[in-house]
Amino acid sequence: MSKNIDLIAKLAQMLQEGKDIEEIEVSSWGWGRLLRKLRVKKSPRILAPAPSVVVEAPPEIIAIKAGLVGTFYYNNDKPLTVGDEIKSDDVVGIITALKLENNVESEITGKIIAVEVEDGQIVEYGQVLFKVELT
Repeated sequence: MSKNIDLIAKLAQMLQEGKDIEEIEVSSWGWGRLLRKLRVKKSPRILAPAPSVVVEAPPEIIAIKAGLVGTFYYNNDKPLTVGDEIKSDDVVGIITALKLENNVESEITGKIIAVEVEDGQIVEYGQVLFKVELT
C-alpha cells in the first residue's frame, strides 16, 4: 500500500508542476484515484486610485409647502416673484381655512426660483407653494 501512496504523491507533484496536465487517473488491482490540478483563484488586481474630480454641487433647493388645506393668498399687494429674496420668518403668504387666516412663514433664507401657486388658489396639505434656492 505504501507503494501506491508514494506513486500518488509523485503523480500529484507532477500534476502541480506540469503546465499541460489538468488531471491524472490512476487505477490498479481494484482501487483507483483521480487527481485534479488544484486551481488557485487569483485575487483581483488592485488598481491605483482614480484621480479625484472636483464637481461643483448644485445649489440646494428647498420647497415651502402648505401646512394645511385652504385658500392661498399672497401676503401683500405685491406677490412674491422669481428672483425675490426672502429671509427666515418672512411671511410669504396666507392660507385661509374656516375663515381663519394662517400665515405661511419661510423657515429659510434664500431666493425664490419658482412660484407654484396663484393668488386665491385652493391648496392641499403639503402642496408646494414656492421653491427656494438657499443663499
